[in-house]
This record gives sequence, structure tokens and C-alpha cells, in this order.
Amino acid sequence: SPSRAPGAPKTSKEAESMLRTLTVSENGPLKAQAMAELSDILAARGEMKEAASLVDAALNLAPDNSVVLSAHARLLAQSLEFEAADKVLLQAIEADPDWAPLYRQRAQVQEKLGDEAEAMSLRTKAGGAAMGRIFLR
Repeated sequence: SPSRAPGAPKTSKEAESMLRTLTVSENGPLKAQAMAELSDILAARGEMKEAASLVDAALNLAPDNSVVLSAHARLLAQSLEFEAADKVLLQAIEADPDWAPLYRQRAQVQEKLGDEAEAMSLRTKAGGAAMGRIFLR
């Protein structure tokens, strides 16, 4: 089994529990990021109302945070609001231009919008981004 950082969650339930704790115990950007990450878990389970509520609260705390914007864009895309998701991802990339997964996420939205050339360009940018390329596997 792969080695784990001390204190790292072993299950998704543990991760969810840790994130819920952070949404209560922390303030500012860390609280907003925990809300955004928790919203991704809930959305994946189909709990869209709570996921959307968490993203709204996170946006109020940290409207320019790339993690929060990425979660917001994911919810928009799941609702088939691809134009809105693309605009939010542009903001996220402006806030964190070195984070590769944002380019990949926007490439996926561009594919849904039918722009294969832009999607390819974004994938190239993801491959050249300074951070986060390990998450592109």
C-alpha cells in the first residue's frame, strides 16, 4: 500500500470529516478552501443543494480564491452551464496562473463548448504550468 503522510485521511469519510471540521474551526481562505473541497465530495455523491450552498458561502469568504472558483466552475459545468463555468475558470487562472489542473479543467469545458483548438491549447499550457502537473495523470 502507498505510504501516507502522518494524519492523512485513510477513507473518503475521514476526508469529509476533516473538511467539515475545518469549515467550523478555521476562518478566511482556509475555511473557504475546505468548503470548496467538501462541495466537490458532496457533488460527486449527488448532494447538489448542500454542495452549492457550500460554494456560495466559500465565494462570500474568498471570491478570488482559485480553489473556490474551481469548485464553483465544476458545479456550473455539472449543471451544463459551460459558458458560465468557462468565465469562472478564466478568473481562477488569473488568480493562480501556475496551477496546471485549472488549465485542464478549462480544456474540458472548452471541449463541451465545441472548441477543440482552444482545448488543445489549454492542455499544452497545463503541461507547461509550473505547479500541479502531477495531478494531470
